Amino acid sequence: MKTSTKLKALLIIFFIAIFAVIISRHFVGLHFQKKFSKRPPPGVVVSVVEKSKFYKSIETFGTAIAKNSKTYRIKKEEIQGKINIENRFVKKGEAIVKLITGENIIADFEGKLGKR
Repeated sequence: MKTSTKLKALLIIFFIAIFAVIISRHFVGLHFQKKFSKRPPPGVVVSVVEKSKFYKSIETFGTAIAKNSKTYRIKKEEIQGKINIENRFVKKGEAIVKLITGENIIADFEGKLGKR
């Protein structure tokens, strides 16, 4: 290889390296500018306060776990009469279901009934 060809190749590699350093510094600067830039304050939401009823019981959905729960396994042939379970609120000692055998299933604690 001639000396002039070597010199040309060396100069081209040198300028490409300089160009790569400048470009990489620019993109790193953009990254940090975006990362540490100040976020605008959140908007303020204003609404009129309305009076509403407050309920003692709270209905939950999702992963909430009940404080007390009791499960009964009863065959439908053992139930006497109709049964109303869905969203029924019972007090402690109240009969939940009357069975054919004459027994009553009584609520151990106050709460809302439901089925799985």
